[in-house]
Amino acid sequence: MISLICTTEPSRSEWLPQFVRHYRNLGVEKFLLSLQTEPDLDPALREGYRAQFQAVLAALGIPQAFFLEKSFDAFAIRDHHDAIQDAHVSPDDWIVWCDSDEYQRYPLPLRQMIERWRASGYSYANGVMLDRIARDGSLPRFDPSISVSEQYPLICLFAVEVGKSLTRKVAVARGDVYLSRGNHFLASEAPAMLTDAAKVRLAARPQDGLTCPDSWVQIHHFKWDASVLDRLRFRLTPQWRAKCSWWQESDKMLSYFEAHGGRFNLADLKIIDVPENLLMILEDEESEAERASSRATEAVPL
Repeated sequence: MISLICTTEPSRSEWLPQFVRHYRNLGVEKFLLSLQTEPDLDPALREGYRAQFQAVLAALGIPQAFFLEKSFDAFAIRDHHDAIQDAHVSPDDWIVWCDSDEYQRYPLPLRQMIERWRASGYSYANGVMLDRIARDGSLPRFDPSISVSEQYPLICLFAVEVGKSLTRKVAVARGDVYLSRGNHFLASEAPAMLTDAAKVRLAARPQDGLTCPDSWVQIHHFKWDASVLDRLRFRLTPQWRAKCSWWQESDKMLSYFEAHGGRFNLADLKIIDVPENLLMILEDEESEAERASSRATEAVPL
């Protein structure tokens, strides 16, 4: 069984049909999707958002919806995802880990990729984030009637070049492998990033000797739409900054947009041409793991 675990927010519900179709076409069989709402949200609004979310999932043939009523941060989401993983995924299954604006690309159907990885003794595969932006550098509102790839066709590395953000994520992993916050590392690689509950889970299920392929999965990141400025501002609120030490990334990126009239200055960016669906080789995996400064240098077939 190939499952997908993801938590989204109310503004992303209209993204879900394209998102689910993409991953269903890759071979995902079970979708474990959650809606996160803030705890101080008006109850009537919350119920409306939940009803909308359930209706979207039902239309997509997804029978079960999950809900997270906690302030949005990577630690709360990690504990929520760990609980879903323990309750709904078997150890021998595999999990696609992604956000609702992340579209992974593979050179073969996902089941074939997993069988090859399994036969090689691998238990997970890393991915590298590639930012997708509009052709004119604007931050347009997402239109659910148009392919997301058509709306945001250009590929760049804005988040790492400007925000110094982590571009590494674990893309897919066996069902008994735990991850750290944001899906950036294995839990065993980043113990400082774990909540107390996550540390208990990790102690009960040691993660020794896990290996992955050298090539990296493409993760196309469709974050850069009309809602991104408000989402960056949220990450600069005192409560977010108190919990999440990486708020400086959002500050750098928001400052960039404020300096450029709320859009990308295409002259500042290196637009890259990456053949879709191929695995990638990075210049320096070690520095990527430490400070996300690697660059995608070539795409290679499996």
